[in-house]
Amino acid sequence: MDRIAVRYVMGDLDGAISDGNLAIELNPRIAAAWNNRGLARSLNGDHQGALADFDRAVKLDPRRAETYNNRGAARLRLGDFDGAISDQMRALKLKPDFVEAWSDRGAARQMKSDLDGALSDYNQAIKLNPQFADAWFNRATYWKAKGELERAEADFTRAIELEPNPADAYAQRGLVRLIQGRADEAQQDFDRCLTLNKNLRQSLERQIAETKQRMAGRNPTR
Repeated sequence: MDRIAVRYVMGDLDGAISDGNLAIELNPRIAAAWNNRGLARSLNGDHQGALADFDRAVKLDPRRAETYNNRGAARLRLGDFDGAISDQMRALKLKPDFVEAWSDRGAARQMKSDLDGALSDYNQAIKLNPQFADAWFNRATYWKAKGELERAEADFTRAIELEPNPADAYAQRGLVRLIQGRADEAQQDFDRCLTLNKNLRQSLERQIAETKQRMAGRNPTR
């Protein structure tokens, strides 16, 4: 593993980007350097910069499925759902058993309101690798969107069991339990979420408020 990848894995995103800059300056024809800097940029919130890096990596090595999927993820975050799906389809053509691409294409399809397609992709990802937490999390969001709360809770629970840092899954399971009227259990999940990642507080509080508002709209006081 090169130093860019090591810093990326360790969470040193600024260091990974800096090392990526140096590697590209020394040899701009190494696709992995562009890809790894793109990953770091994406996690750092620079999705447009990440997209540019993945574009360059694809041009240098058009047979690498992972780069197409990474570019698809960047496009998804930028709201280009068709572009994301196109990249994920290219990744799957190159690597049909690419679990992450199945799960990510499901997420893009769900964002496009292709719920049947999304569920099919999530199921395939889970079939290929039942230990892949993201697929369980993504399928749980599908069940939640469909109002299948028991199924959503079960899938979020499985994601929590598999994910090393399941802060998001705790937050989403808590919202499901809140909708079910299980306020005490929901609060326990919210507390676990913030213990794992206190930076999610503002986002979580907003989601709780929005959920309560929707619940009030469905059950107006007489």
